[in-house]
Amino acid sequence: MTGARQQEGGMMGAESTELDQKIQSAVERAIGSKFDHVLEDISFRIGQAYELIARVGGGARGTVFAEDLNLPGRHVLTGYTVTPNSPAAGAIAWADLHIVYSGTDYPITNANTNLKYAWWSPTTTPTVLQVSNTKPSLAQGEVLVFMNNGGTPKIMLSDTNSSLPGVVSDGAIDSASILANAVTATQLADGAVGATQLGANAVTAAKLADGAVVRSGQLTNGVVATGALAANAVDATKLADGAVTRSGQLAANVVTSGKVADGAINRTGILAANTVTATAVADGAVNRTGQLGTGVVATTALAANAVDATKLADGAVTRTGQMSANVVTNTQIAPNAVTSASVANGAIVRDTQLGANVVTNTQIADLAVGADNLQSGAVGANKLDILRHVLY
Repeated sequence: MTGARQQEGGMMGAESTELDQKIQSAVERAIGSKFDHVLEDISFRIGQAYELIARVGGGARGTVFAEDLNLPGRHVLTGYTVTPNSPAAGAIAWADLHIVYSGTDYPITNANTNLKYAWWSPTTTPTVLQVSNTKPSLAQGEVLVFMNNGGTPKIMLSDTNSSLPGVVSDGAIDSASILANAVTATQLADGAVGATQLGANAVTAAKLADGAVVRSGQLTNGVVATGALAANAVDATKLADGAVTRSGQLAANVVTSGKVADGAINRTGILAANTVTATAVADGAVNRTGQLGTGVVATTALAANAVDATKLADGAVTRTGQMSANVVTNTQIAPNAVTSASVANGAIVRDTQLGANVVTNTQIADLAVGADNLQSGAVGANKLDILRHVLY
Protein backbone atom coordinates (compact mmCIF):
# COMPACT_ATOMS: atom_id res chain seq x y z
CA MET A 1 0.00 0.00 0.00
CA THR A 2 2.78 2.34 0.88
CA GLY A 3 4.34 1.98 -2.59
CA ALA A 4 1.01 2.65 -4.32
CA ARG A 5 0.43 5.74 -2.22
CA GLN A 6 3.90 7.01 -3.02
CA GLN A 7 3.27 6.42 -6.74
CA GLU A 8 -0.09 8.22 -6.56
CA GLY A 9 1.47 11.09 -4.64
CA GLY A 10 4.19 11.41 -7.27
CA MET A 11 1.63 11.62 -10.08
CA MET A 12 -0.34 14.27 -8.23
CA GLY A 13 2.85 16.26 -7.68
CA ALA A 14 3.66 16.16 -11.41
CA GLU A 15 0.13 17.25 -12.33
CA SER A 16 0.36 20.10 -9.79
CA THR A 17 3.65 21.29 -11.30
CA GLU A 18 2.23 21.23 -14.85
CA LEU A 19 -0.89 23.10 -13.67
CA ASP A 20 1.27 25.72 -11.94
CA GLN A 21 3.22 26.26 -15.14
CA LYS A 22 0.01 26.74 -17.18
CA ILE A 23 -1.36 29.21 -14.61
CA GLN A 24 1.91 31.14 -14.61
CA SER A 25 1.97 31.31 -18.43
CA ALA A 26 -1.64 32.50 -18.55
CA VAL A 27 -0.97 35.20 -15.95
CA GLU A 28 2.12 36.39 -17.86
CA ARG A 29 0.13 36.66 -21.08
CA ALA A 30 -2.66 38.55 -19.34
CA ILE A 31 -0.27 40.95 -17.65
CA GLY A 32 1.66 41.39 -20.90
CA SER A 33 -1.45 42.22 -22.94
CA LYS A 34 -2.89 44.54 -20.33
CA PHE A 35 0.20 46.22 -18.89
CA ASP A 36 2.75 46.07 -21.71
CA HIS A 37 1.65 49.47 -22.99
CA VAL A 38 1.79 50.84 -19.45
CA LEU A 39 5.28 49.47 -18.97
CA GLU A 40 6.36 51.02 -22.25
CA ASP A 41 5.06 54.37 -21.05
CA ILE A 42 6.80 53.92 -17.69
CA SER A 43 10.06 53.26 -19.54
CA PHE A 44 9.49 56.43 -21.56
CA ARG A 45 8.70 58.50 -18.46
CA ILE A 46 11.79 57.22 -16.63
CA GLY A 47 13.90 58.29 -19.57
CA GLN A 48 12.33 61.72 -19.45
CA ALA A 49 12.97 61.93 -15.70
CA TYR A 50 16.65 61.27 -16.24
CA GLU A 51 16.74 64.02 -18.84
CA LEU A 52 14.92 66.42 -16.47
CA ILE A 53 17.31 65.62 -13.58
CA ALA A 54 20.25 66.28 -15.88
CA ARG A 55 18.75 69.63 -16.86
CA VAL A 56 17.97 70.70 -13.28
CA GLY A 57 21.37 69.51 -12.10
CA GLY A 58 23.16 71.79 -14.50
CA GLY A 59 22.73 69.85 -17.73
CA ALA A 60 22.19 71.39 -21.14
CA ARG A 61 20.22 74.63 -20.86
CA GLY A 62 17.14 75.35 -22.86
CA THR A 63 16.17 71.66 -23.33
CA VAL A 64 12.45 71.40 -24.17
CA PHE A 65 10.62 68.07 -24.31
CA ALA A 66 8.16 67.29 -27.09
CA GLU A 67 5.39 67.00 -24.51
CA ASP A 68 6.08 70.58 -23.51
CA LEU A 69 5.22 71.82 -27.00
CA ASN A 70 1.78 72.67 -28.28
CA LEU A 71 2.20 73.18 -32.03
CA PRO A 72 -1.23 73.18 -33.68
CA GLY A 73 -1.37 70.74 -36.60
CA ARG A 74 2.27 69.64 -36.13
CA HIS A 75 3.63 66.15 -35.37
CA VAL A 76 6.72 65.37 -33.25
CA LEU A 77 8.20 61.90 -32.73
CA THR A 78 9.91 61.21 -29.40
CA GLY A 79 11.27 58.44 -27.20
CA TYR A 80 11.39 55.75 -29.89
CA THR A 81 13.79 53.26 -31.42
CA VAL A 82 13.38 51.66 -34.83
CA THR A 83 15.33 48.51 -35.71
CA PRO A 84 16.21 47.40 -39.25
CA ASN A 85 15.61 43.82 -40.48
CA SER A 86 13.65 42.96 -37.34
CA PRO A 87 12.13 40.57 -36.46
CA ALA A 88 13.24 39.16 -39.87
CA ALA A 89 15.12 40.29 -42.96
CA GLY A 90 13.12 42.89 -44.92
CA ALA A 91 11.12 44.05 -41.88
CA ILE A 92 11.45 46.98 -39.45
CA ALA A 93 10.38 47.17 -35.79
CA TRP A 94 9.59 50.17 -33.59
CA ALA A 95 9.44 50.52 -29.80
CA ASP A 96 8.64 53.23 -27.21
CA LEU A 97 7.25 55.47 -29.97
CA HIS A 98 5.34 58.59 -28.91
CA ILE A 99 3.69 60.97 -31.35
CA VAL A 100 2.99 64.42 -29.93
CA TYR A 101 0.30 66.07 -32.08
CA SER A 102 -1.06 69.54 -31.35
CA GLY A 103 0.29 69.30 -27.76
CA THR A 104 -1.22 65.84 -27.06
CA ASP A 105 1.04 62.83 -26.45
CA TYR A 106 -0.04 59.59 -28.18
CA PRO A 107 1.86 56.46 -27.02
CA ILE A 108 2.14 53.95 -29.91
CA THR A 109 2.08 50.19 -29.42
CA ASN A 110 5.35 48.40 -30.23
CA ALA A 111 5.04 46.56 -33.55
CA ASN A 112 6.81 45.63 -36.79
CA THR A 113 6.09 45.30 -40.52
CA ASN A 114 7.60 44.02 -43.74
CA LEU A 115 5.35 46.32 -45.79
CA LYS A 116 6.44 49.58 -47.43
CA TYR A 117 4.60 52.34 -45.52
CA ALA A 118 3.70 52.90 -41.84
CA TRP A 119 1.50 55.87 -41.00
CA TRP A 120 -0.56 57.25 -38.09
CA SER A 121 -4.07 58.64 -37.79
CA PRO A 122 -5.15 60.56 -34.65
CA THR A 123 -8.81 59.71 -35.28
CA THR A 124 -9.02 56.13 -36.57
CA THR A 125 -5.94 54.44 -34.99
CA PRO A 126 -4.38 56.78 -32.39
CA THR A 127 -2.41 54.02 -30.55
CA VAL A 128 -1.06 51.96 -33.50
CA LEU A 129 0.57 52.59 -36.86
CA GLN A 130 -1.25 51.47 -40.00
CA VAL A 131 0.83 49.68 -42.68
CA SER A 132 0.49 48.91 -46.41
CA ASN A 133 2.49 48.46 -49.61
CA THR A 134 0.69 51.34 -51.32
CA LYS A 135 1.33 54.97 -50.48
CA PRO A 136 -1.56 56.16 -48.27
CA SER A 137 -3.74 59.10 -49.16
CA LEU A 138 -3.49 61.04 -45.91
CA ALA A 139 -6.38 62.97 -44.37
CA GLN A 140 -6.21 65.93 -42.02
CA GLY A 141 -3.96 65.18 -39.02
CA GLU A 142 -2.59 61.91 -40.47
CA VAL A 143 1.13 61.53 -41.03
CA LEU A 144 3.56 59.12 -42.72
CA VAL A 145 5.93 57.94 -39.96
CA PHE A 146 8.22 55.25 -41.43
CA MET A 147 9.06 53.95 -44.89
CA ASN A 148 10.56 50.46 -45.14
CA ASN A 149 13.16 50.12 -47.92
CA GLY A 150 13.66 46.34 -47.89
CA GLY A 151 14.46 46.23 -44.16
CA THR A 152 16.07 49.67 -43.89
CA PRO A 153 13.81 52.22 -42.12
CA LYS A 154 13.35 55.79 -43.32
CA ILE A 155 12.02 58.16 -40.64
CA MET A 156 9.77 60.48 -42.56
CA LEU A 157 9.57 63.27 -39.91
CA SER A 158 13.34 63.58 -39.54
CA ASP A 159 15.10 66.42 -41.36
CA THR A 160 18.18 64.24 -41.91
CA ASN A 161 16.49 60.95 -42.75
CA SER A 162 13.31 61.88 -44.58
CA SER A 163 12.50 60.83 -48.15
CA LEU A 164 10.78 63.45 -50.28
CA PRO A 165 9.09 60.98 -52.70
CA GLY A 166 7.66 59.16 -49.70
CA VAL A 167 6.39 62.33 -48.02
CA VAL A 168 4.80 63.97 -51.05
CA SER A 169 1.34 62.70 -51.97
CA ASP A 170 0.69 61.32 -55.43
CA GLY A 171 -0.21 64.12 -57.84
CA ALA A 172 0.89 66.86 -55.43
CA ILE A 173 3.62 68.24 -57.74
CA ASP A 174 2.35 69.79 -60.98
CA SER A 175 4.39 71.05 -63.96
CA ALA A 176 4.43 74.62 -62.58
CA SER A 177 6.28 73.34 -59.48
CA ILE A 178 9.20 71.98 -61.52
CA LEU A 179 12.02 74.30 -62.58
CA ALA A 180 13.13 74.43 -66.21
CA ASN A 181 15.67 71.66 -66.98
CA ALA A 182 15.14 70.18 -63.51
CA VAL A 183 14.15 66.79 -64.92
CA THR A 184 17.28 65.09 -66.27
CA ALA A 185 17.82 61.54 -67.51
CA THR A 186 18.39 60.31 -63.95
CA GLN A 187 14.93 61.52 -62.90
CA LEU A 188 13.15 59.60 -65.68
CA ALA A 189 12.16 56.03 -64.97
CA ASP A 190 12.58 53.41 -67.67
CA GLY A 191 9.62 53.67 -70.06
CA ALA A 192 8.47 57.00 -68.59
CA VAL A 193 8.61 58.83 -71.94
CA GLY A 194 5.88 57.69 -74.31
CA ALA A 195 4.76 59.00 -77.70
CA THR A 196 2.56 61.68 -76.10
CA GLN A 197 5.54 63.10 -74.14
CA LEU A 198 7.50 63.78 -77.34
CA GLY A 199 7.01 67.10 -79.13
CA ALA A 200 6.86 67.40 -82.90
CA ASN A 201 10.28 66.78 -84.50
CA ALA A 202 11.78 66.05 -81.06
CA VAL A 203 13.41 62.83 -82.24
CA THR A 204 16.25 63.81 -84.56
CA ALA A 205 18.72 61.53 -86.33
CA ALA A 206 21.14 61.90 -83.41
CA LYS A 207 18.48 60.53 -81.01
CA LEU A 208 17.95 57.30 -82.99
CA ALA A 209 20.36 54.52 -82.10
CA ASP A 210 21.67 52.26 -84.84
CA GLY A 211 19.04 49.63 -85.53
CA ALA A 212 16.32 51.51 -83.59
CA VAL A 213 13.85 51.31 -86.48
CA VAL A 214 13.04 47.59 -86.62
CA ARG A 215 9.38 47.44 -87.66
CA SER A 216 7.63 48.63 -90.80
CA GLY A 217 4.93 50.16 -88.59
CA GLN A 218 7.49 52.70 -87.33
CA LEU A 219 7.59 54.22 -90.80
CA THR A 220 4.58 56.13 -92.14
CA ASN A 221 3.61 55.85 -95.78
CA GLY A 222 5.96 57.72 -98.09
CA VAL A 223 8.43 58.64 -95.32
CA VAL A 224 11.41 56.93 -96.97
CA ALA A 225 12.46 59.27 -99.78
CA THR A 226 15.22 58.74 -102.34
CA GLY A 227 17.71 60.67 -100.23
CA ALA A 228 17.15 58.25 -97.31
CA LEU A 229 18.33 55.24 -99.31
CA ALA A 230 22.01 54.40 -99.37
CA ALA A 231 23.65 53.42 -102.63
CA ASN A 232 22.78 49.81 -103.55
CA ALA A 233 20.40 49.60 -100.56
CA VAL A 234 17.51 48.23 -102.63
CA ASP A 235 18.49 44.72 -103.70
CA ALA A 236 16.34 41.96 -105.17
CA THR A 237 14.99 40.93 -101.77
CA LYS A 238 13.61 44.44 -101.13
CA LEU A 239 11.50 44.55 -104.33
CA ALA A 240 8.07 42.96 -104.02
CA ASP A 241 6.69 40.98 -106.93
CA GLY A 242 5.16 43.44 -109.39
CA ALA A 243 6.86 46.44 -107.76
CA VAL A 244 8.32 47.73 -111.04
CA THR A 245 5.18 48.80 -112.92
CA ARG A 246 6.31 51.75 -115.04
CA SER A 247 9.03 52.11 -117.65
CA GLY A 248 10.05 55.36 -115.97
CA GLN A 249 11.26 53.33 -112.96
CA LEU A 250 14.04 51.89 -115.14
CA ALA A 251 17.00 53.98 -116.24
CA ALA A 252 18.24 53.81 -119.82
CA ASN A 253 20.13 50.58 -120.61
CA VAL A 254 19.58 49.24 -117.09
CA VAL A 255 17.96 45.99 -118.23
CA THR A 256 20.69 43.79 -119.71
CA SER A 257 20.32 40.25 -121.01
CA GLY A 258 21.34 38.91 -117.63
CA LYS A 259 18.32 40.58 -116.01
CA VAL A 260 15.73 38.92 -118.30
CA ALA A 261 14.68 35.42 -117.24
CA ASP A 262 14.19 32.70 -119.82
CA GLY A 263 10.72 33.04 -121.31
CA ALA A 264 10.15 36.43 -119.67
CA ILE A 265 9.29 38.08 -123.00
CA ASN A 266 6.13 36.16 -123.84
CA ARG A 267 3.89 38.77 -125.44
CA THR A 268 4.38 40.96 -128.47
CA GLY A 269 3.15 43.92 -126.42
CA ILE A 270 6.30 43.75 -124.28
CA LEU A 271 8.41 44.82 -127.27
CA ALA A 272 8.20 48.32 -128.69
CA ALA A 273 8.14 48.81 -132.46
CA ASN A 274 11.47 48.04 -134.14
CA THR A 275 13.16 47.03 -130.87
CA VAL A 276 14.28 43.63 -132.19
CA THR A 277 17.12 44.28 -134.66
CA ALA A 278 19.11 41.75 -136.68
CA THR A 279 21.76 41.57 -133.96
CA ALA A 280 19.12 40.62 -131.40
CA VAL A 281 18.00 37.51 -133.31
CA ALA A 282 20.22 34.46 -132.81
CA ASP A 283 20.94 32.02 -135.63
CA GLY A 284 18.04 29.61 -135.94
CA ALA A 285 15.87 31.68 -133.56
CA VAL A 286 13.06 31.96 -136.16
CA ASN A 287 11.91 28.33 -136.35
CA ARG A 288 8.13 28.51 -136.71
CA THR A 289 5.98 29.99 -139.47
CA GLY A 290 3.88 31.63 -136.79
CA GLN A 291 6.83 33.82 -135.86
CA LEU A 292 6.60 35.51 -139.27
CA GLY A 293 3.78 37.89 -140.05
CA THR A 294 2.04 37.98 -143.44
CA GLY A 295 4.32 39.53 -146.08
CA VAL A 296 7.15 40.01 -143.61
CA VAL A 297 9.73 38.14 -145.80
CA ALA A 298 10.59 40.48 -148.67
CA THR A 299 12.83 39.76 -151.70
CA THR A 300 15.80 41.32 -149.96
CA ALA A 301 15.39 38.89 -147.06
CA LEU A 302 15.97 35.88 -149.35
CA ALA A 303 19.50 34.79 -150.11
CA ALA A 304 20.46 33.84 -153.69
CA ASN A 305 19.07 30.38 -154.61
CA ALA A 306 17.34 30.22 -151.21
CA VAL A 307 13.99 29.19 -152.73
CA ASP A 308 14.48 25.74 -154.26
CA ALA A 309 11.89 23.26 -155.52
CA THR A 310 11.13 22.07 -151.96
CA LYS A 311 10.17 25.59 -150.89
CA LEU A 312 7.54 26.04 -153.67
CA ALA A 313 4.17 24.59 -152.88
CA ASP A 314 2.09 22.97 -155.63
CA GLY A 315 0.34 25.73 -157.56
CA ALA A 316 2.50 28.41 -155.98
CA VAL A 317 3.45 29.92 -159.38
CA THR A 318 0.13 31.38 -160.51
CA ARG A 319 1.12 34.47 -162.46
CA THR A 320 3.37 35.00 -165.50
CA GLY A 321 4.95 37.85 -163.63
CA GLN A 322 6.39 35.33 -161.15
CA MET A 323 8.69 34.00 -163.93
CA SER A 324 11.48 35.92 -165.60
CA ALA A 325 11.90 35.92 -169.39
CA ASN A 326 13.17 32.63 -170.82
CA VAL A 327 13.11 30.99 -167.38
CA VAL A 328 11.02 27.99 -168.56
CA THR A 329 13.12 25.74 -170.88
CA ASN A 330 12.19 22.37 -172.42
CA THR A 331 13.63 20.62 -169.37
CA GLN A 332 11.00 22.26 -167.14
CA ILE A 333 8.08 21.01 -169.31
CA ALA A 334 6.91 17.46 -168.78
CA PRO A 335 6.07 15.32 -171.84
CA ASN A 336 2.66 16.20 -173.24
CA ALA A 337 2.32 18.87 -170.52
CA VAL A 338 1.63 21.64 -173.03
CA THR A 339 -1.75 21.21 -174.69
CA SER A 340 -3.47 23.61 -177.04
CA ALA A 341 -5.42 24.90 -174.03
CA SER A 342 -2.17 25.81 -172.30
CA VAL A 343 -0.90 27.95 -175.21
CA ALA A 344 -2.50 31.34 -175.66
CA ASN A 345 -3.33 32.58 -179.13
CA GLY A 346 -0.19 34.18 -180.55
CA ALA A 347 1.94 32.84 -177.73
CA ILE A 348 4.49 31.20 -180.05
CA VAL A 349 6.00 34.07 -181.99
CA ARG A 350 9.54 32.86 -182.62
CA ASP A 351 10.86 29.71 -184.32
CA THR A 352 13.27 29.37 -181.45
CA GLN A 353 10.29 28.65 -179.18
CA LEU A 354 9.86 25.37 -181.04
CA GLY A 355 12.34 22.60 -180.81
CA ALA A 356 13.62 20.68 -183.89
CA ASN A 357 10.98 18.46 -185.51
CA VAL A 358 8.34 19.31 -182.96
CA VAL A 359 5.85 20.46 -185.65
CA THR A 360 4.64 17.44 -187.65
CA ASN A 361 1.85 17.27 -190.24
CA THR A 362 -0.60 16.62 -187.41
CA GLN A 363 0.23 20.03 -185.93
CA ILE A 364 -0.43 21.81 -189.31
CA ALA A 365 -4.04 22.61 -190.14
CA ASP A 366 -5.41 22.19 -193.67
CA LEU A 367 -4.35 25.04 -195.98
CA ALA A 368 -2.27 26.46 -193.11
CA VAL A 369 0.95 26.51 -195.23
CA GLY A 370 0.88 29.16 -197.92
CA ALA A 371 3.52 30.19 -200.46
CA ASP A 372 4.86 32.75 -197.97
CA ASN A 373 5.53 29.99 -195.49
CA LEU A 374 7.82 28.05 -197.82
CA GLN A 375 11.44 28.77 -198.23
CA SER A 376 13.04 28.78 -201.64
CA GLY A 377 13.78 25.22 -202.72
CA ALA A 378 11.99 23.88 -199.71
CA VAL A 379 9.63 21.71 -201.80
CA GLY A 380 11.58 18.95 -203.59
CA ALA A 381 10.34 16.56 -206.26
CA ASN A 382 9.73 13.97 -203.65
CA LYS A 383 7.25 16.29 -201.98
CA LEU A 384 5.07 16.71 -205.14
CA ASP A 385 2.22 14.47 -206.31
CA ILE A 386 2.88 14.79 -210.17
CA LEU A 387 -0.30 13.25 -211.28
CA ARG A 388 -2.39 15.49 -209.01
CA HIS A 389 -0.57 18.58 -210.17
CA VAL A 390 -0.98 17.64 -213.87
CA LEU A 391 -4.62 16.94 -213.57
CA TYR A 392 -5.40 20.02 -211.62
